[in-house]
Amino acid sequence: MRYFRSVILTPILALLASAALAAPLARTAPGRATLRFVTAAAAADRPVGLPATPYQVFEGPLRPLEVELFADAADGRLHRYSLLSAALVASGVDRPETLRRWEGRLDALLAELGDAMPVTGTPQEQAQAIFEFMHRRILVAGYSRNCTDLAAALEQGRFNCVSATVLFNCLAERYGLHVCGLETPGHALSRLILPDGRLDVETTCPRWFQLMHDPQRQAELVERTLGAEPAAAASHKPCREVSGPQLAAMIYYNRGVDRLAEQRFADALADNAKALRLDGASVTARGNLLAALNNWAIALASGGQYTDACQRLEQGLSFDPGYEAFSTNYAHVHYEWVESLLKAGRYEAALAILDHGVQRMPGCAYFGPATLDLYRRWIGSQLAAGRVAEAWAVLARAEARLGRSPQLTEAAVAEFNAHALKLLAEQRFEETVAFLDGVLSHWPTAAALRDNRRIAVMRWAEPAFHQGDYAEAIRRTTYGATPGQLHASLLGNLRYGYYHWIEDLRAAGESSAAEQVAARAHQDPFLSGAEQQVSADADLTGRGF
Repeated sequence: MRYFRSVILTPILALLASAALAAPLARTAPGRATLRFVTAAAAADRPVGLPATPYQVFEGPLRPLEVELFADAADGRLHRYSLLSAALVASGVDRPETLRRWEGRLDALLAELGDAMPVTGTPQEQAQAIFEFMHRRILVAGYSRNCTDLAAALEQGRFNCVSATVLFNCLAERYGLHVCGLETPGHALSRLILPDGRLDVETTCPRWFQLMHDPQRQAELVERTLGAEPAAAASHKPCREVSGPQLAAMIYYNRGVDRLAEQRFADALADNAKALRLDGASVTARGNLLAALNNWAIALASGGQYTDACQRLEQGLSFDPGYEAFSTNYAHVHYEWVESLLKAGRYEAALAILDHGVQRMPGCAYFGPATLDLYRRWIGSQLAAGRVAEAWAVLARAEARLGRSPQLTEAAVAEFNAHALKLLAEQRFEETVAFLDGVLSHWPTAAALRDNRRIAVMRWAEPAFHQGDYAEAIRRTTYGATPGQLHASLLGNLRYGYYHWIEDLRAAGESSAAEQVAARAHQDPFLSGAEQQVSADADLTGRGF
Protein backbone atom coordinates (compact mmCIF):
# COMPACT_ATOMS: atom_id res chain seq x y z
CA MET A 1 0.00 0.00 0.00
CA ARG A 2 1.08 3.59 -0.52
CA TYR A 3 0.11 6.87 1.08
CA PHE A 4 -2.12 9.31 -0.73
CA ARG A 5 -0.27 12.62 -0.46
CA SER A 6 -2.32 15.78 -0.85
CA VAL A 7 -1.54 18.08 -3.70
CA ILE A 8 -1.35 21.58 -2.32
CA LEU A 9 -3.75 23.86 -4.13
CA THR A 10 -1.73 26.27 -6.20
CA PRO A 11 -0.88 29.18 -3.94
CA ILE A 12 -0.71 32.71 -5.17
CA LEU A 13 2.68 33.04 -6.81
CA ALA A 14 4.48 30.39 -4.84
CA LEU A 15 3.10 27.77 -7.25
CA LEU A 16 4.42 24.95 -5.09
CA ALA A 17 3.54 21.66 -6.80
CA SER A 18 3.41 18.69 -4.47
CA ALA A 19 4.46 15.26 -5.67
CA ALA A 20 1.93 13.25 -7.61
CA LEU A 21 -0.95 11.69 -5.75
CA ALA A 22 -0.10 8.39 -4.10
CA ALA A 23 3.61 9.24 -4.21
CA PRO A 24 5.74 6.95 -2.04
CA LEU A 25 6.83 8.35 1.27
CA ALA A 26 10.27 9.85 1.53
CA ARG A 27 9.89 12.31 4.35
CA THR A 28 10.94 12.58 7.98
CA ALA A 29 8.77 13.31 10.97
CA PRO A 30 8.30 16.98 11.90
CA GLY A 31 10.73 18.67 14.24
CA ARG A 32 9.91 21.16 16.93
CA ALA A 33 6.61 22.35 15.52
CA THR A 34 3.67 21.17 17.61
CA LEU A 35 -0.06 21.53 17.19
CA ARG A 36 -1.89 23.43 19.90
CA PHE A 37 -5.24 21.83 20.54
CA VAL A 38 -7.66 24.47 21.84
CA THR A 39 -10.25 23.17 24.27
CA ALA A 40 -13.72 24.65 24.53
CA ALA A 41 -12.66 26.47 27.69
CA ALA A 42 -9.59 27.92 26.00
CA ALA A 43 -11.64 29.02 23.02
CA ALA A 44 -13.96 30.87 25.35
CA ASP A 45 -10.99 32.90 26.65
CA ARG A 46 -10.27 34.48 23.25
CA PRO A 47 -10.55 38.27 23.12
CA VAL A 48 -14.03 39.73 23.13
CA GLY A 49 -15.07 40.82 19.66
CA LEU A 50 -12.85 38.30 17.90
CA PRO A 51 -15.20 36.13 15.82
CA ALA A 52 -14.81 32.37 16.10
CA THR A 53 -14.12 30.20 13.07
CA PRO A 54 -14.18 26.41 12.70
CA TYR A 55 -10.43 26.48 12.06
CA GLN A 56 -9.29 28.51 15.07
CA VAL A 57 -8.19 25.27 16.75
CA PHE A 58 -5.17 25.41 14.44
CA GLU A 59 -4.26 29.08 14.90
CA GLY A 60 -2.21 28.71 18.06
CA PRO A 61 -1.55 31.82 20.17
CA LEU A 62 -2.35 34.98 18.22
CA ARG A 63 0.00 37.92 18.33
CA PRO A 64 -1.58 41.10 19.75
CA LEU A 65 -1.53 42.78 16.34
CA GLU A 66 -3.28 39.77 14.83
CA VAL A 67 -5.99 39.96 17.47
CA GLU A 68 -6.53 43.62 16.59
CA LEU A 69 -6.47 42.94 12.83
CA PHE A 70 -8.97 40.08 12.99
CA ALA A 71 -11.32 42.09 15.16
CA ASP A 72 -11.02 45.07 12.83
CA ALA A 73 -11.75 42.92 9.75
CA ALA A 74 -14.55 40.91 11.34
CA ASP A 75 -17.14 42.39 8.97
CA GLY A 76 -14.98 41.79 5.90
CA ARG A 77 -13.63 45.36 5.72
CA LEU A 78 -10.72 47.24 7.22
CA HIS A 79 -11.47 50.17 9.51
CA ARG A 80 -8.66 51.05 11.91
CA TYR A 81 -6.08 49.13 9.92
CA SER A 82 -4.83 50.21 6.51
CA LEU A 83 -4.28 47.66 3.77
CA LEU A 84 -0.52 48.12 4.20
CA SER A 85 -0.67 47.44 7.94
CA ALA A 86 -2.92 44.43 7.43
CA ALA A 87 -0.49 43.02 4.85
CA LEU A 88 2.49 43.68 7.12
CA VAL A 89 0.83 41.88 10.04
CA ALA A 90 0.09 38.95 7.75
CA SER A 91 3.75 39.05 6.69
CA GLY A 92 4.83 38.58 10.30
CA VAL A 93 5.29 42.09 11.68
CA ASP A 94 4.47 41.94 15.39
CA ARG A 95 5.45 45.37 16.78
CA PRO A 96 3.32 48.53 16.46
CA GLU A 97 6.41 50.70 16.01
CA THR A 98 7.40 48.59 13.02
CA LEU A 99 3.99 49.18 11.46
CA ARG A 100 4.38 52.92 12.04
CA ARG A 101 7.82 52.89 10.44
CA TRP A 102 6.54 51.22 7.27
CA GLU A 103 3.47 53.46 7.15
CA GLY A 104 5.89 56.37 7.36
CA ARG A 105 7.90 54.88 4.53
CA LEU A 106 4.79 54.71 2.38
CA ASP A 107 3.92 58.30 3.24
CA ALA A 108 7.40 59.39 2.19
CA LEU A 109 7.05 57.54 -1.11
CA LEU A 110 3.69 59.16 -1.73
CA ALA A 111 5.21 62.55 -1.05
CA GLU A 112 8.04 61.74 -3.43
CA LEU A 113 5.49 60.75 -6.07
CA GLY A 114 3.63 64.03 -5.63
CA ASP A 115 6.84 66.04 -5.90
CA ALA A 116 8.04 64.14 -8.95
CA MET A 117 4.90 64.55 -11.04
CA PRO A 118 1.32 65.69 -10.66
CA VAL A 119 -1.01 62.73 -10.32
CA THR A 120 -3.90 64.20 -12.26
CA GLY A 121 -6.18 63.40 -15.14
CA THR A 122 -8.64 60.55 -15.46
CA PRO A 123 -8.63 57.71 -12.90
CA GLN A 124 -6.87 55.53 -15.47
CA GLU A 125 -4.19 58.17 -16.06
CA GLN A 126 -3.70 58.59 -12.32
CA ALA A 127 -3.44 54.83 -11.92
CA GLN A 128 -0.82 54.66 -14.68
CA ALA A 129 1.27 57.37 -13.02
CA ILE A 130 1.13 55.58 -9.67
CA PHE A 131 1.85 52.20 -11.26
CA GLU A 132 4.88 53.38 -13.21
CA PHE A 133 6.28 55.23 -10.17
CA MET A 134 5.90 52.03 -8.12
CA HIS A 135 7.98 50.03 -10.59
CA ARG A 136 10.49 52.81 -11.23
CA ARG A 137 11.08 53.75 -7.61
CA ILE A 138 10.03 50.86 -5.31
CA LEU A 139 9.86 47.51 -7.09
CA VAL A 140 13.27 47.84 -8.68
CA ALA A 141 14.86 44.42 -7.97
CA GLY A 142 12.61 42.33 -10.16
CA TYR A 143 10.04 39.60 -9.84
CA SER A 144 10.57 36.72 -7.38
CA ARG A 145 7.72 34.29 -7.06
CA ASN A 146 8.29 33.68 -3.32
CA CYS A 147 8.53 37.35 -2.35
CA THR A 148 5.13 37.81 -0.68
CA ASP A 149 6.48 39.77 2.33
CA LEU A 150 5.50 43.45 2.06
CA ALA A 151 8.36 44.64 4.22
CA ALA A 152 10.85 42.80 2.00
CA ALA A 153 9.24 44.28 -1.10
CA LEU A 154 9.50 47.82 0.30
CA GLU A 155 13.03 47.35 1.56
CA GLN A 156 14.62 45.20 -1.14
CA GLY A 157 12.48 45.94 -4.19
CA ARG A 158 11.75 42.30 -4.99
CA PHE A 159 8.11 41.33 -5.48
CA ASN A 160 5.60 38.76 -6.59
CA CYS A 161 2.05 39.27 -7.76
CA VAL A 162 0.62 39.45 -4.23
CA SER A 163 3.08 41.99 -2.85
CA ALA A 164 2.92 44.04 -6.07
CA THR A 165 -0.89 44.01 -6.04
CA VAL A 166 -1.10 44.99 -2.38
CA LEU A 167 1.42 47.79 -2.83
CA PHE A 168 -0.30 49.17 -5.91
CA ASN A 169 -3.68 49.11 -4.19
CA CYS A 170 -2.21 50.86 -1.13
CA LEU A 171 -0.83 53.66 -3.29
CA ALA A 172 -3.98 53.92 -5.42
CA GLU A 173 -6.29 54.08 -2.41
CA ARG A 174 -4.29 57.00 -0.98
CA TYR A 175 -5.16 58.89 -4.14
CA GLY A 176 -8.83 58.05 -3.82
CA LEU A 177 -8.93 55.49 -6.62
CA HIS A 178 -11.34 52.58 -6.34
CA VAL A 179 -9.40 49.34 -6.51
CA CYS A 180 -9.72 45.76 -5.35
CA GLY A 181 -7.69 42.60 -5.76
CA LEU A 182 -8.33 39.76 -8.17
CA GLU A 183 -7.56 36.15 -7.38
CA THR A 184 -7.19 33.40 -9.92
CA PRO A 185 -5.79 29.95 -9.20
CA GLY A 186 -2.08 30.59 -8.77
CA HIS A 187 -2.10 34.33 -9.40
CA ALA A 188 -3.23 37.74 -8.16
CA LEU A 189 -3.66 41.12 -9.83
CA SER A 190 -5.47 44.41 -9.31
CA ARG A 191 -8.77 45.65 -10.61
CA LEU A 192 -9.33 49.37 -11.12
CA ILE A 193 -12.98 50.43 -10.85
CA LEU A 194 -13.57 53.16 -13.43
CA PRO A 195 -16.70 55.25 -14.08
CA ASP A 196 -17.21 53.44 -17.36
CA GLY A 197 -16.15 49.92 -16.36
CA ARG A 198 -13.30 47.91 -14.92
CA LEU A 199 -9.65 47.71 -15.84
CA ASP A 200 -7.60 44.73 -14.73
CA VAL A 201 -3.97 45.55 -13.98
CA GLU A 202 -1.21 42.95 -14.15
CA THR A 203 0.92 44.39 -11.36
CA THR A 204 3.98 42.24 -12.13
CA CYS A 205 4.38 43.76 -15.60
CA PRO A 206 6.07 47.23 -15.43
CA ARG A 207 4.97 48.17 -18.97
CA TRP A 208 1.35 47.07 -18.55
CA PHE A 209 -0.20 50.49 -19.12
CA GLN A 210 2.16 51.34 -21.97
CA LEU A 211 0.99 48.23 -23.82
CA MET A 212 -2.72 48.71 -23.22
CA HIS A 213 -3.36 48.72 -26.96
CA ASP A 214 -1.23 45.64 -27.64
CA PRO A 215 -2.77 42.70 -25.71
CA GLN A 216 -0.43 40.23 -27.41
CA ARG A 217 2.67 42.06 -26.13
CA GLN A 218 1.07 42.27 -22.71
CA ALA A 219 0.52 38.52 -22.66
CA GLU A 220 4.11 37.90 -23.80
CA LEU A 221 5.49 40.03 -20.98
CA VAL A 222 3.30 38.31 -18.40
CA GLU A 223 4.51 34.93 -19.67
CA ARG A 224 8.10 36.11 -19.54
CA THR A 225 7.63 37.19 -15.93
CA LEU A 226 5.49 34.37 -14.51
CA GLY A 227 6.35 31.50 -16.82
CA ALA A 228 4.20 29.90 -19.47
CA GLU A 229 2.12 27.63 -17.22
CA PRO A 230 1.14 30.17 -14.54
CA ALA A 231 0.45 32.82 -17.17
CA ALA A 232 -1.82 30.46 -19.10
CA ALA A 233 -3.61 29.51 -15.91
CA ALA A 234 -4.10 33.13 -14.96
CA SER A 235 -5.53 34.02 -18.36
CA HIS A 236 -8.01 31.14 -18.59
CA LYS A 237 -9.22 30.59 -15.03
CA PRO A 238 -12.12 32.52 -13.48
CA CYS A 239 -11.27 35.55 -11.36
CA ARG A 240 -12.60 36.43 -7.92
CA GLU A 241 -12.68 39.99 -6.64
CA VAL A 242 -11.06 40.20 -3.22
CA SER A 243 -11.09 42.89 -0.57
CA GLY A 244 -8.24 44.23 1.52
CA PRO A 245 -8.61 41.58 4.24
CA GLN A 246 -8.75 38.90 1.56
CA LEU A 247 -5.50 40.18 0.04
CA ALA A 248 -3.93 39.87 3.48
CA ALA A 249 -5.30 36.33 3.60
CA MET A 250 -3.34 35.53 0.44
CA ILE A 251 -0.15 36.53 2.24
CA TYR A 252 -1.03 34.25 5.13
CA TYR A 253 -1.66 31.21 2.98
CA ASN A 254 1.42 31.83 0.86
CA ARG A 255 3.43 31.80 4.08
CA GLY A 256 1.65 28.56 4.91
CA VAL A 257 2.85 27.02 1.65
CA ASP A 258 6.45 27.97 2.44
CA ARG A 259 6.19 26.44 5.89
CA LEU A 260 4.58 23.30 4.59
CA ALA A 261 7.50 22.88 2.19
CA GLU A 262 9.78 23.12 5.24
CA GLN A 263 7.63 20.53 7.06
CA ARG A 264 6.69 23.10 9.69
CA PHE A 265 3.22 21.62 9.72
CA ALA A 266 1.78 23.34 12.80
CA ASP A 267 2.91 26.73 11.49
CA ALA A 268 1.47 25.94 8.05
CA LEU A 269 -1.86 25.06 9.65
CA ALA A 270 -1.81 28.26 11.69
CA ASP A 271 -1.14 30.44 8.65
CA ASN A 272 -3.93 28.86 6.61
CA ALA A 273 -6.35 29.05 9.55
CA LYS A 274 -5.58 32.77 9.87
CA ALA A 275 -6.12 33.18 6.15
CA LEU A 276 -9.54 31.61 6.54
CA ARG A 277 -10.37 34.02 9.37
CA LEU A 278 -9.80 36.90 6.92
CA ASP A 279 -11.28 35.10 3.91
CA GLY A 280 -13.68 32.33 4.87
CA ALA A 281 -14.48 31.73 1.18
CA SER A 282 -10.89 30.99 0.16
CA VAL A 283 -10.86 27.61 -1.52
CA THR A 284 -7.07 27.74 -1.71
CA ALA A 285 -6.52 28.41 1.99
CA ARG A 286 -8.96 25.71 3.00
CA GLY A 287 -7.44 23.21 0.56
CA ASN A 288 -3.94 23.96 1.81
CA LEU A 289 -5.03 23.61 5.42
CA LEU A 290 -6.44 20.17 4.67
CA ALA A 291 -3.28 19.28 2.72
CA ALA A 292 -1.14 20.34 5.69
CA LEU A 293 -3.10 18.08 8.01
CA ASN A 294 -2.87 15.18 5.59
CA ASN A 295 0.84 15.58 4.86
CA TRP A 296 1.62 16.02 8.53
CA ALA A 297 -0.10 12.71 9.19
CA ILE A 298 2.04 11.07 6.50
CA ALA A 299 5.22 12.42 8.08
CA LEU A 300 4.15 11.21 11.53
CA ALA A 301 3.25 7.76 10.24
CA SER A 302 6.56 7.52 8.41
CA GLY A 303 8.26 8.05 11.76
CA GLY A 304 6.14 5.40 13.45
CA GLN A 305 4.03 7.96 15.33
CA TYR A 306 0.78 6.28 14.39
CA THR A 307 -1.37 7.63 17.23
CA ASP A 308 -0.55 11.23 16.34
CA ALA A 309 -0.96 10.51 12.62
CA CYS A 310 -4.46 9.15 13.20
CA GLN A 311 -5.36 12.13 15.36
CA ARG A 312 -4.43 14.51 12.52
CA LEU A 313 -6.47 12.53 10.03
CA GLU A 314 -9.44 12.32 12.38
CA GLN A 315 -9.28 16.08 12.78
CA GLY A 316 -9.27 16.42 9.02
CA LEU A 317 -12.21 14.08 8.62
CA SER A 318 -14.17 16.12 11.15
CA PHE A 319 -13.73 19.15 8.86
CA ASP A 320 -14.23 17.38 5.55
CA PRO A 321 -15.42 13.74 5.62
CA GLY A 322 -15.35 13.69 1.82
CA TYR A 323 -11.67 14.59 1.47
CA GLU A 324 -10.37 11.47 -0.28
CA ALA A 325 -6.80 11.67 1.00
CA PHE A 326 -7.97 11.59 4.62
CA SER A 327 -10.00 8.41 4.26
CA THR A 328 -7.37 6.70 2.09
CA ASN A 329 -4.52 7.53 4.44
CA TYR A 330 -6.57 6.79 7.55
CA ALA A 331 -6.88 3.22 6.33
CA HIS A 332 -3.24 3.06 5.33
CA VAL A 333 -1.94 4.43 8.64
CA HIS A 334 -3.96 1.72 10.37
CA TYR A 335 -2.52 -0.84 7.99
CA GLU A 336 1.05 0.22 8.83
CA TRP A 337 0.24 0.44 12.54
CA VAL A 338 -1.40 -2.98 12.66
CA GLU A 339 1.44 -4.54 10.67
CA SER A 340 4.01 -3.19 13.12
CA LEU A 341 2.04 -4.63 16.05
CA LEU A 342 1.51 -8.00 14.39
CA LYS A 343 5.21 -8.32 13.63
CA ALA A 344 5.80 -7.82 17.35
CA GLY A 345 3.16 -10.44 18.19
CA ARG A 346 0.87 -7.86 19.81
CA TYR A 347 -2.43 -9.18 18.50
CA GLU A 348 -4.62 -7.77 21.26
CA ALA A 349 -3.23 -4.29 20.72
CA ALA A 350 -3.67 -4.56 16.96
CA LEU A 351 -7.27 -5.67 17.41
CA ALA A 352 -7.95 -2.66 19.65
CA ILE A 353 -6.53 -0.36 16.94
CA LEU A 354 -8.82 -1.87 14.33
CA ASP A 355 -11.79 -1.57 16.69
CA HIS A 356 -11.12 2.13 17.11
CA GLY A 357 -10.70 2.63 13.39
CA VAL A 358 -13.94 0.92 12.43
CA GLN A 359 -15.81 3.02 14.99
CA ARG A 360 -14.41 6.18 13.41
CA MET A 361 -14.97 5.02 9.81
CA PRO A 362 -17.59 2.27 9.83
CA GLY A 363 -17.97 2.36 6.07
CA CYS A 364 -14.28 1.94 5.28
CA ALA A 365 -13.60 -1.17 3.21
CA TYR A 366 -10.27 -1.83 4.93
CA PHE A 367 -11.26 -2.65 8.50
CA GLY A 368 -13.48 -5.70 7.96
CA PRO A 369 -10.98 -7.69 5.89
CA ALA A 370 -8.15 -6.47 8.13
CA THR A 371 -9.89 -7.82 11.23
CA LEU A 372 -10.46 -11.16 9.53
CA ASP A 373 -6.82 -11.29 8.44
CA LEU A 374 -5.68 -10.46 11.98
CA TYR A 375 -7.59 -13.43 13.40
CA ARG A 376 -6.22 -15.67 10.66
CA ARG A 377 -2.64 -14.68 11.42
CA TRP A 378 -3.25 -14.90 15.16
CA ILE A 379 -4.51 -18.48 14.78
CA GLY A 380 -1.52 -19.28 12.59
CA SER A 381 0.95 -17.86 15.11
CA GLN A 382 -0.53 -19.93 17.93
CA LEU A 383 -0.37 -23.10 15.86
CA ALA A 384 3.21 -22.36 14.79
CA ALA A 385 4.14 -22.09 18.45
CA GLY A 386 2.46 -25.41 19.20
CA ARG A 387 -0.32 -23.79 21.22
CA VAL A 388 -3.21 -25.65 19.65
CA ALA A 389 -5.64 -24.99 22.51
CA GLU A 390 -4.88 -21.26 22.30
CA ALA A 391 -5.48 -21.33 18.54
CA TRP A 392 -8.93 -22.80 19.13
CA ALA A 393 -9.58 -20.08 21.72
CA VAL A 394 -8.69 -17.39 19.18
CA LEU A 395 -11.01 -19.03 16.67
CA ALA A 396 -13.81 -19.00 19.25
CA ARG A 397 -13.26 -15.27 19.77
CA ALA A 398 -13.32 -14.67 16.04
CA GLU A 399 -16.53 -16.66 15.59
CA ALA A 400 -18.16 -14.82 18.48
CA ARG A 401 -17.30 -11.52 16.83
CA LEU A 402 -17.64 -12.28 13.13
CA GLY A 403 -19.94 -15.29 13.15
CA ARG A 404 -19.18 -18.48 11.27
CA SER A 405 -18.94 -16.62 8.00
CA PRO A 406 -17.64 -18.39 4.89
CA GLN A 407 -14.69 -16.00 4.83
CA LEU A 408 -13.70 -16.81 8.43
CA THR A 409 -14.19 -20.52 7.84
CA GLU A 410 -12.03 -20.46 4.74
CA ALA A 411 -9.27 -18.49 6.49
CA ALA A 412 -9.28 -20.67 9.61
CA VAL A 413 -9.38 -23.95 7.68
CA ALA A 414 -6.40 -22.75 5.65
CA GLU A 415 -4.37 -22.09 8.81
CA PHE A 416 -5.25 -25.40 10.46
CA ASN A 417 -4.59 -27.24 7.22
CA ALA A 418 -1.22 -25.50 6.84
CA HIS A 419 -0.27 -26.63 10.33
CA ALA A 420 -1.28 -30.20 9.47
CA LEU A 421 0.92 -30.10 6.37
CA LYS A 422 3.79 -28.87 8.50
CA LEU A 423 3.37 -31.82 10.86
CA LEU A 424 3.13 -34.13 7.88
CA ALA A 425 6.34 -32.72 6.38
CA GLU A 426 8.05 -33.42 9.69
CA GLN A 427 6.82 -37.06 9.48
CA ARG A 428 4.82 -36.69 12.67
CA PHE A 429 2.11 -38.87 11.15
CA GLU A 430 0.20 -40.02 14.21
CA GLU A 431 0.15 -36.48 15.58
CA THR A 432 -1.06 -35.21 12.21
CA VAL A 433 -3.95 -37.69 12.17
CA ALA A 434 -4.97 -36.84 15.73
CA PHE A 435 -4.74 -33.10 14.99
CA LEU A 436 -6.84 -33.39 11.83
CA ASP A 437 -9.44 -35.48 13.66
CA GLY A 438 -9.91 -32.58 16.05
CA VAL A 439 -10.12 -30.07 13.21
CA LEU A 440 -12.58 -32.23 11.27
CA SER A 441 -14.86 -32.36 14.28
CA HIS A 442 -15.29 -28.60 13.76
CA TRP A 443 -15.46 -28.67 9.96
CA PRO A 444 -16.46 -32.24 9.02
CA THR A 445 -17.08 -31.44 5.36
CA ALA A 446 -13.82 -29.63 4.65
CA ALA A 447 -12.47 -31.53 1.64
CA ALA A 448 -8.85 -30.39 2.02
CA LEU A 449 -8.77 -31.55 5.63
CA ARG A 450 -10.30 -34.91 4.77
CA ASP A 451 -7.86 -35.45 1.90
CA ASN A 452 -4.86 -34.59 4.01
CA ARG A 453 -6.03 -36.85 6.83
CA ARG A 454 -6.21 -39.74 4.35
CA ILE A 455 -2.69 -38.95 3.11
CA ALA A 456 -1.44 -38.76 6.69
CA VAL A 457 -2.98 -42.17 7.46
CA MET A 458 -1.39 -43.72 4.39
CA ARG A 459 2.00 -42.22 5.22
CA TRP A 460 1.66 -43.42 8.82
CA ALA A 461 0.78 -46.99 7.77
CA GLU A 462 3.41 -47.21 5.05
CA PRO A 463 6.42 -48.12 7.28
CA ALA A 464 4.45 -50.90 8.96
CA PHE A 465 3.52 -52.36 5.58
CA HIS A 466 7.15 -52.31 4.47
CA GLN A 467 8.26 -53.98 7.70
CA GLY A 468 5.66 -56.72 7.30
CA ASP A 469 3.88 -55.63 10.47
CA TYR A 470 0.50 -56.06 8.85
CA ALA A 471 -1.51 -55.99 12.05
CA GLU A 472 -0.14 -52.54 12.89
CA ALA A 473 -0.47 -51.38 9.30
CA ILE A 474 -4.15 -52.41 9.26
CA ARG A 475 -4.74 -50.70 12.62
CA ARG A 476 -3.26 -47.46 11.32
CA THR A 477 -5.14 -47.69 8.01
CA THR A 478 -8.50 -47.93 9.78
CA TYR A 479 -7.62 -45.63 12.71
CA GLY A 480 -10.55 -43.43 13.59
CA ALA A 481 -12.52 -44.53 10.52
CA THR A 482 -16.15 -45.60 10.30
CA PRO A 483 -17.02 -48.90 8.56
CA GLY A 484 -18.65 -48.34 5.22
CA GLN A 485 -17.04 -44.89 4.87
CA LEU A 486 -13.42 -45.86 4.31
CA HIS A 487 -11.93 -44.12 1.29
CA ALA A 488 -11.32 -46.38 -1.71
CA SER A 489 -7.55 -45.88 -1.55
CA LEU A 490 -7.46 -46.91 2.11
CA LEU A 491 -9.75 -49.81 1.40
CA GLY A 492 -7.32 -50.99 -1.29
CA ASN A 493 -4.43 -50.78 1.18
CA LEU A 494 -6.47 -52.73 3.73
CA ARG A 495 -7.02 -55.55 1.23
CA TYR A 496 -3.36 -55.40 0.27
CA GLY A 497 -2.40 -55.80 3.92
CA TYR A 498 -4.58 -58.83 4.51
CA TYR A 499 -3.48 -60.46 1.29
CA HIS A 500 0.26 -60.20 2.00
CA TRP A 501 -0.19 -61.10 5.65
CA ILE A 502 -1.88 -64.36 4.64
CA GLU A 503 0.66 -65.03 1.88
CA ASP A 504 3.63 -64.45 4.19
CA LEU A 505 2.20 -66.82 6.81
CA ARG A 506 1.58 -69.55 4.22
CA ALA A 507 5.08 -69.10 2.84
CA ALA A 508 6.41 -69.57 6.34
CA GLY A 509 4.41 -72.84 6.72
CA GLU A 510 2.00 -71.33 9.24
CA SER A 511 -1.22 -72.45 7.58
CA SER A 512 -3.24 -72.32 10.78
CA ALA A 513 -2.24 -68.74 11.46
CA ALA A 514 -2.98 -67.89 7.84
CA GLU A 515 -6.50 -69.29 8.19
CA GLN A 516 -7.02 -67.22 11.34
CA VAL A 517 -6.02 -64.02 9.51
CA ALA A 518 -8.31 -64.99 6.62
CA ALA A 519 -11.16 -65.47 9.10
CA ARG A 520 -10.37 -62.11 10.62
CA ALA A 521 -10.46 -60.52 7.19
CA HIS A 522 -13.88 -62.07 6.53
CA GLN A 523 -15.12 -60.56 9.80
CA ASP A 524 -13.50 -57.14 9.34
CA PRO A 525 -16.38 -54.61 9.24
CA PHE A 526 -14.45 -52.45 6.76
CA LEU A 527 -14.41 -55.38 4.30
CA SER A 528 -17.96 -56.55 4.87
CA GLY A 529 -20.19 -57.21 1.86
CA ALA A 530 -20.10 -59.91 -0.83
CA GLU A 531 -17.80 -57.85 -3.06
CA GLN A 532 -15.25 -57.62 -0.29
CA GLN A 533 -15.21 -61.24 1.02
CA VAL A 534 -11.73 -62.50 1.64
CA SER A 535 -10.49 -66.05 1.16
CA ALA A 536 -7.13 -67.59 0.73
CA ASP A 537 -7.66 -67.69 -3.01
CA ALA A 538 -9.24 -64.24 -3.40
CA ASP A 539 -7.56 -61.37 -5.22
CA LEU A 540 -6.61 -59.19 -2.31
CA THR A 541 -3.83 -57.33 -3.99
CA GLY A 542 -5.76 -54.08 -3.79
CA ARG A 543 -3.46 -51.11 -3.82
CA GLY A 544 0.07 -51.98 -2.85
CA PHE A 545 3.12 -50.11 -1.68
